[in-house]
Amino acid sequence: INAGVAVTVTGTAICNSLTTASGATYSPITIVGTNTLTVINTTTLNNASGTGSDTFAVGAGTLISGSISLTNAGGGQAARKAVMTVSTGTINCTGIFSFVGTNNELTFSGAGTLNIGGNLGAGGTLTTVAGSVVNFNGSSAQTAGDYTYTVLKVNNTASTTLAGAATITTLTIGDATSASVFSDGGYVITPGAGRKSPRRC
Repeated sequence: INAGVAVTVTGTAICNSLTTASGATYSPITIVGTNTLTVINTTTLNNASGTGSDTFAVGAGTLISGSISLTNAGGGQAARKAVMTVSTGTINCTGIFSFVGTNNELTFSGAGTLNIGGNLGAGGTLTTVAGSVVNFNGSSAQTAGDYTYTVLKVNNTASTTLAGAATITTLTIGDATSASVFSDGGYVITPGAGRKSPRRC
């Protein structure tokens, strides 16, 4: 997607891969309503060189993708970032969800879900709200970044391990896949709002 081109998904769409160009202007992507975009391989959101946010708004829709990369090569400029947002929709990422560079964000504003089959990388900002779910459902060992999770689910028999200290309000293990395994990796789990103590399994 060339710099400065806004893309709106108004139906069911599919592509092999998706990359926004890193130019002087932004290339916002929006999934309208409950529509679906399927990216067979990699989705890469490259932040533009201007000051501001390059955005991918999933909203109430569905994004199905292999790996997802939110990339900002702008150094420490706080106003320059790549941002993916979801309200009540779903992101199905079968591979790695990574944050490359600084200031990049994945933000929930409602009871949306991220189903992830690979690692959730460190170095970004994850914002969750009541009802939002991050579900690790891969088939090989996964790592979960050191973020704040409102609801963290583990449905992976090969284990999901924290990559650092995390804040978790609700931890659910194996609600869809029995014999799933979670490890704190030796890091501290801080209970989120409404919890008196972390739930250890």
